[in-house]
Amino acid sequence: MPLIADLQVLPSPPGTRKHKWKHVDAAIKVIAASKLKYSVNALGTVVEGPAAKVWKVCRRAFEACLAAGAKSELMYIKVYQGSSSVDQLEKSGRNAAKLGAKKGNKAKPRARAKPRARGAKK
Repeated sequence: MPLIADLQVLPSPPGTRKHKWKHVDAAIKVIAASKLKYSVNALGTVVEGPAAKVWKVCRRAFEACLAAGAKSELMYIKVYQGSSSVDQLEKSGRNAAKLGAKKGNKAKPRARAKPRARGAKK
C-alpha cells in the first residue's frame, strides 16, 4: 500500500544572497533523485511511493537543507496511507469543488497548475 507525504521544508535561511532558495532546492533535488512520484507545489512537495522509501526521502530532504548550509531546519509532514493514490484524491477534491459550485457556492474549482521548475518565469 503506497504512502503519500506532503512535506514542507523551512530551512533558516532558505538560501543565500546569491541563490535565494539554495537550501530548499537541495531538498527538492533529493526528492527528484529518489525516482518516486512527486509534485512540487507553492508551499510544499507531495511524494508518493512505498512507505519505507517515502520516509527515507523525507529524512534525506531534511538533512539536505542542513548539508547545503542552512543554520536550522523545520519540516512539516502530512502523511496518508490508504487505498487511494494522489491522483484519486485530487480528482475527488475537484469533483467536490464542482458539486459545491453547482449548488450556488461562489467558490469555483481551480484548474490544477502544471508543476514548473523553481525560478521559471510565469
